[in-house]
Amino acid sequence: MSRVGDAVGTRYRGARRRTRRFFIDTENTNIVLGLVAVAVVLSLAIPLAFPELKRSGPSCFDLNSPPGGNRRSMLAENGDTRQDLALIVDIDANQSNNDGDPMLRVGEPLIVDVVFRNDDIGAITFYILEDEEAVGPPASPSSIAGIYLEITNSATDQVYSDSQRQGLPPNLQSFVLEDLRVLQARRRCSVRLTFTPQQLQGMNMGIGEYEIRAYYSNPNRGPLPPPSSNTPTATPMFVDQGVWDGSINSPIVRFEISP
Repeated sequence: MSRVGDAVGTRYRGARRRTRRFFIDTENTNIVLGLVAVAVVLSLAIPLAFPELKRSGPSCFDLNSPPGGNRRSMLAENGDTRQDLALIVDIDANQSNNDGDPMLRVGEPLIVDVVFRNDDIGAITFYILEDEEAVGPPASPSSIAGIYLEITNSATDQVYSDSQRQGLPPNLQSFVLEDLRVLQARRRCSVRLTFTPQQLQGMNMGIGEYEIRAYYSNPNRGPLPPPSSNTPTATPMFVDQGVWDGSINSPIVRFEISP
């Protein structure tokens, strides 16, 4: 047994000497660069492989639609018709100004993530259409179904508008299932809006400091469509489609466009 123990100890000491020699013979700079490269690769790969781990979450349009009918989460039917849905604005910028606010240079796009966060104990079903956001005025948050962005010049209080983004009128009735998304409890998703340099120029947004706030509204929970006379259907357990209704807004986020 002592010979076996001596052999194991000799192998261990030899491996330790080889490891120590590797770090002594290898320049510290190369080791540091290698570790940094591994960290960069992981930081880029993990959000791509697991988008739900990103700060803003996966795209809301990648979420599943509800199955419809009586197949609905009972946790979502807890008597709280409002449900705890929060809205956040996150600007994707590579730089910050002296105040720590996001900053972009003239000629760079403005990338805005509108983040939906479900703080409820049950799943939330909400209505949203791609490329149907509004940037006002002339519209106002109360006259829009869906996302409304309000961008204001911090110095002049001027509110900017995008003629290509005027949103949807709030006279919606029942919803098509494909236009509904299910956000699970304690999860988040985001809708990305990109303003190209040409669009910013068309909105007369140049060098300066700005404030942005997001609104989201939906007029009703979606009345159930009448049953088809040709297709037998189960008796509905619910009086509506269970879509989140109401209006919410995000906190204000400041950003800067710099030369």
